[in-house]
Amino acid sequence: MKKSNLEKDEQLLPRVFCWAKIKPNKQGSFEDYLWHMTVEAKKRKCLFVLCVLGPVNSNFIKDINDIGCEIVFLNENKIRYPWRIIKLLHHYKANILHTHFVGPADIFLLIIRCFWSGKIVFTDHSSNPLLYSSSFFLKAKIQNAKRFFLSFFIDLYLPVSDFVEDRICKNVPSAQHKIHRLYNGIDLKRFKSYGNMDDKKFILSSLNICDDELVVSFIGQLATEKGIHLCLNAIDRLLKTHKKFHFLIVGDGDKKLLVNDFYRNSIDKKYIHVLGSRSDVDDILRVTDVLLVPSLWGEAFSLTAAEGIASSVPVIASNIGGITEIVKDNYNGLLIKIDCEKELGKSIEYLLDSPDVRIRMGLNGRSHAVENFSLDVMVEKTYKYYKDLLLLSSYKKSYSFFNRKKST
Repeated sequence: MKKSNLEKDEQLLPRVFCWAKIKPNKQGSFEDYLWHMTVEAKKRKCLFVLCVLGPVNSNFIKDINDIGCEIVFLNENKIRYPWRIIKLLHHYKANILHTHFVGPADIFLLIIRCFWSGKIVFTDHSSNPLLYSSSFFLKAKIQNAKRFFLSFFIDLYLPVSDFVEDRICKNVPSAQHKIHRLYNGIDLKRFKSYGNMDDKKFILSSLNICDDELVVSFIGQLATEKGIHLCLNAIDRLLKTHKKFHFLIVGDGDKKLLVNDFYRNSIDKKYIHVLGSRSDVDDILRVTDVLLVPSLWGEAFSLTAAEGIASSVPVIASNIGGITEIVKDNYNGLLIKIDCEKELGKSIEYLLDSPDVRIRMGLNGRSHAVENFSLDVMVEKTYKYYKDLLLLSSYKKSYSFFNRKKST
C-alpha cells in the first residue's frame, strides 16, 4: 500500500519540459522568469528541463547549470522535426510540456500529442499583427480553424493578459474552461527606483549625463510595430524647440540603420545615446524620467511598460492591446492614440515640464506593479496549475478504473 501511494505521489510531481525562445546576450524579464522557475523546481524537488532555441547568454547558462537544472539547446533546423522533442519528452519522462512559442495553431503539437501522453500547457504571448489585408483575413480563418481543432489537445492556456484571453475565447469558445489569465511577472527586487542618489549619479555619469538633466528612454525592439520612428521624429522636434533633455535608445532590430542615421544627422548628438541591446535595463530605468512605448500593434502585454512602472517611471504608451492593463491613463502614465506623433510629442513635453505629476505617476505605477505583476506570484501560480492538471488527470484515471471495475 505504501508503495502504491509513493508511486502516486511521483505521478503528481511535475516533470516539466519547458520550451522557450530567448534572445542572445540579454538578461531580461523573460530570462528572469525562466531562472525563477528553475529555482522553484529545485525547492519543490521536481524536474524542470529548459529547452531553448538559438544562442544564449553564457552567464544565463552558467546560472542555470549552477543550480543543477537541465538545459537543452536546439537550433532552428533541429526544431523543424517534432520527433526530436518527442524523444526528449520520453527521455526525461516529462509529464508536462510547457511551450512559449509553438502555439495551438501549429500542427507540431498534434504530432507530439500522438506520440506522448503528458499534458500540454501553452503560454500565449502573441500580439495582434500590424497590417491587415485580404490575404491576412484568409490566413486568419485558416489559423482559427487549426486553433479550434488543436484546442482539444491543449490542456491549459495561460494568456498573459485579459486582452489575449478575450482573443482566445473569441477564436476557440469551446476552450474557455481551460483558460487562466496569468500576467507576466516582473522581478520587483530588480526593477525598482533608486534609494541611493549616489548610485543614480554613477549610472548617469557613465552615460555622460549630469544628475540634474532629464532623461527620456525608448527600450525595445527597433521595429516599425514598436513605433521607434514616431519617437525619433517627436524627439527631434522637441530637442529643437524644448529645453534640452537626454534621449536613450536601448535595443536592436531592423530599424537600427534608421536610428543610426537619426544620430548622425542630429545637431544635438550629446543628447542622443544609442546604447544597443543591454542587460542592465533595470539601471537604465532607474535614471529614466519618462519611458516611451508607442506601439502600433496589439501587444499581448509589454514587459517594457511593466518594468517601467515597477521602476516608478511614468510611461507614455499607445492605447491598444494588453498595454492598457499596465498603463492607466493619468494614473501611472499617459495613453495616446495609435500612430499619433503629435500627441506623443505633446505628452513627452507635458511630463518633462511636470515634476510633481511624474512623481505621482511613478508612485502609482510601483503600486500597480506590486499588486499585479509580481514574478514570485506568477511562478507560484504556474506550479499550482501544473499540480492541478496532474491531480485532475489522476482523478480521471481513478474514476475510469473504478467504473470499469464496477461494471465487471
